[in-house]
Formats: sequence, C-alpha cells, structure tokens
Amino acid sequence: MEFLDKLKRAPEKYFAFFAAALVFIAYLFNQGLGRHYPVYHLWDMDLVTVSDLILLESGLLPAHVHHPGFGMYLFLHAAKAVGMAFGLVTTASLEQIRNALSPVLSFVELIEFVRSLTPFLVVATCLFQWRALLAILSPNPIGKLLLLTLSLVQSGIIFHSLLIRTELFAVFYWSIGHL
Repeated sequence: MEFLDKLKRAPEKYFAFFAAALVFIAYLFNQGLGRHYPVYHLWDMDLVTVSDLILLESGLLPAHVHHPGFGMYLFLHAAKAVGMAFGLVTTASLEQIRNALSPVLSFVELIEFVRSLTPFLVVATCLFQWRALLAILSPNPIGKLLLLTLSLVQSGIIFHSLLIRTELFAVFYWSIGHL
C-alpha cells in the first residue's frame, strides 16, 4: 500500500518512466513472440502480401485483389525503403529476385522484415488508443498506467503481432484518427 501512496504523489517524470518501461516490455514481448514461428507457419497472407508488394514495387498490378490493402502497402512501401537504406532488406523488385541465387530466400527475408514491423504497429496502435482514452477519461497516474497496461495486454492485439494482416494496418490508421 505504501508504494501505491508514493506513486499517487509521484511527479509526472516517474509516470513517464513506468509508461516507457511498460511500452518497451510490451514491444519486446510481441517481437519475441513472433520469433518462435517460422516463415511458413502462416504462409497465406504473408506470402500474398510480400508477392504483391514486390509486384507493386516492380510497377505491376498486384496478383491478388483482396482486402482494401492500400494502407498496408503504403506503409510497407515506406518501411521497405527505410529497410533498404539501412541494409535490412535487399530485395526491391522482380528484377532483383530474378538475379538472386535463391529467390526463396528473398521472399523469406522480406516476410521476416514485414513481420518484424507488426509488433511496432501493435504497440503504436495501443498507444494511440490509450492517448484517446486519456483525453476522454482524464485518470490519475495509476489509472493512466492501468489503462496502458490493459491496452497492451489484449489477447487479440497480441495475436495480431504474429501476423501480416490488413486489419492491423486499418486499426492502426483508425487509432491515429483518434488523436
């Protein structure tokens, strides 16, 4: 009880530290969770997304017309450009895949890169939704941490950190709209 009393009276800088630590732990948890599954575990949407991304990067139309994926491909195009600038991604087009020693490894690299972005999207979505809740509810520091914790441990959002799904990108953009 004494800790809670001290936390209630603690200045905002302690709150920021606890909130940042909570977000960092949630990000690492989600990132680590996805590392346990091989590339072929959820191949359908992962492979479709990466193939269509490569086709779009090559100036062609996507092979699969499915969910409204414009927001996903817009984000992935920018993220892939940043990944290429930092040497995290080496495949940008069909021409590079054609010249690769193993085209399958190019797909694997890109799938793993895109999958590594989903925990970031999950945590960012939770943070944006949390900020919206703070504006509505105006809780005390303990209430803020409780809301943040509840936002970060939702089972559905943790599950989506394992997948490449258009729905995650849609909810990400929707949560930005709440700011």
